[in-house]
Amino acid sequence: MDAQDHAAQLRQRVSALSRERRAVLAASLAKHREAGATGEKHLVAYLVERPGADLTVEELRGFLAGRLPSYMVPAAFVTLPALPRTPAGKIDRATLPEPGRSRPGLSEIYVAPRTPLEAALAEIWSEILDLDEVGVNDNFFDLGGDSMLSLRISAQARAMGIELGPHDLFEQQTIAGTAARVATARSEGR
Repeated sequence: MDAQDHAAQLRQRVSALSRERRAVLAASLAKHREAGATGEKHLVAYLVERPGADLTVEELRGFLAGRLPSYMVPAAFVTLPALPRTPAGKIDRATLPEPGRSRPGLSEIYVAPRTPLEAALAEIWSEILDLDEVGVNDNFFDLGGDSMLSLRISAQARAMGIELGPHDLFEQQTIAGTAARVATARSEGR
């Protein structure tokens, strides 16, 4: 399935969400190069919300995750006042902005790392997810994480002496949960 098919499926799903919640007026999808060392591309959804809509990133991601394969769920969601158009009236993908490095609008209140282990994990997540800050209760997948990024986080954690497998991010999807699991394993000598 190519990018156009992905975009069409995403538009269909967002249209369904729009009808269901009356929250989204228009949507588009683009691939942007990640700022990190690998320069991988990730999907970004661009949305124009209806006035007064109160749709969160978690709701969008959850809605799409229940209807699309995981590789098609966008890593980032950007809300715009209007989608840029070419003179011919098509969406001008070349002028769609890069997603920012700020923490997405999550319903979870930001909580800073409280221990050195949480701080180390937050630094790794922040670098891999290309975000300025990550709270200890933020969900890995709501921040744009996926299975490929879990492998990178695991590798970087191990390079720092933190025994963390990709499965840990699927089972404990927050820094607080992951840090607790790592601390427990350390205390049990694993």
